Amino acid sequence: MRFATADVATLACPMCRGSLLLQASRGSPHDGGRRSPDAAALRESPGAAEVRDGIFTCSRYYHEWPLRDGVPQLCDEDRVSGIDRALRPIYDFIAPYHDLGADVVLPLLQFPDFGASRDRYVRELRLGELRPHADGSPVRILEVGIGSGANVPLVHAALPADVDAEIWGVDFSSGMLQQASRKLARARTGRVRLLLGDAHALPFADATFDRVFHVGGINGYRDIRKGLAEMARVARAGTPIVVVDEELDPDRSHSPVHRLAFASITLFDSSPHAPRELVPASAHHVTVTRVSRFYYCLTFRNASGNGQLRRASIPSLDTQSSGTVGRMPQEHQMAIRDILTDDQLTILREQFDPQQMNALLGASLSADYPPSVPHLATIGDLFYGGRDGNMASTTLSAANRERCLVAILAARGSGLNLALHIYLALTASVSPEEIAHILLLVGTYSGIENFAGAIQNEAKTLHVLGRVVDAGSATPKDVFQALVRAFPS
Repeated sequence: MRFATADVATLACPMCRGSLLLQASRGSPHDGGRRSPDAAALRESPGAAEVRDGIFTCSRYYHEWPLRDGVPQLCDEDRVSGIDRALRPIYDFIAPYHDLGADVVLPLLQFPDFGASRDRYVRELRLGELRPHADGSPVRILEVGIGSGANVPLVHAALPADVDAEIWGVDFSSGMLQQASRKLARARTGRVRLLLGDAHALPFADATFDRVFHVGGINGYRDIRKGLAEMARVARAGTPIVVVDEELDPDRSHSPVHRLAFASITLFDSSPHAPRELVPASAHHVTVTRVSRFYYCLTFRNASGNGQLRRASIPSLDTQSSGTVGRMPQEHQMAIRDILTDDQLTILREQFDPQQMNALLGASLSADYPPSVPHLATIGDLFYGGRDGNMASTTLSAANRERCLVAILAARGSGLNLALHIYLALTASVSPEEIAHILLLVGTYSGIENFAGAIQNEAKTLHVLGRVVDAGSATPKDVFQALVRAFPS
């Protein structure tokens, strides 16, 4: 049930689909994977080494995602909204009682169907048709919304004996995942991987899975079309994609008790039905069948394979650094100028307040470097325009001052100070591309390690700035707080 180092290659950043790098602590308390005494040993471990805690870093935009107790936390919480955000605590609360309701109460309410529905939709997956991969890689099956893991034993039992398979389960409820982990730890269900994720942004690359299915939740998604598109995206060409959820069978008669029971389990859905009209336009073999009185089974297949991930132009993270696991293709890069849009940069500059920035820097210097306190007024007058924040009257122009400071800080190593002065350089009309050229020049003379760290710092800073702008307010105080969170000391 633990996450293994070899599993990293299956994952992708849920925000940009970049490949992930794992800095991990094997068998040690969670420390974010940053300073684990066991991290260096992972490079010498086989790919199947199990990992409890660590941190994933995205190779494209350097997003960071925790690994906690063997479960990757790959859900962008800022994007969980609407009905999903309302339902999540409900799922967390009912997790311990979910199996009782699903295995006993719900079948009784659907009398005389009882529990036949699960066998019917598992048959739609056509698991008996699976064959071993020619390259020796495992067959992968994904359940989106795995809940308490009740479907896993059925899927495992239906697999051909000669197929080496992994079952992956995604859910956005940590309570359900805990329930699944406890249940599956007691069962013999082969290799199962659980992760926290959002069905609207599945944390996998295109065309990763040989079978994809979902049971009992899509009618409540905030964007059903997007959820179906994501299932299709991560499925291999021709893969059966099976979706099951509530719809009162239109071809049967129903007693008042049946109708009342159905209304009680679809309380959050005004029109529960099979969303055939929302499947991707390229899908084929689209069918809707009945698996019970209360449930439909929507099945479709991809028309063709999915495209490759977009390539870009910044060096990816160094895969040989201590404690890192994962493969980063050298060509997997991105263009600096594509991270922050022109509109976002304009907003940053329009909302920049020199006086507020001067006060923030003064407070930071006095806290971090007490000996500088007597000289803060002079520093402010010479370089930041003093109390009035009149940066135009300084000895150096704001742009030249920040060019110098970016170069000096990059030579000393990346961190919060470099990120702050990259921000100040941008507000002084220095372009992201020029900053990258300065970092390259510094790296030429101070070492490639400095350049790699500094360019990663710029990419991460630009991304943070973009998110601050998108949040609606990008004053120096907003930016300062966001950068402090993004670059902890």
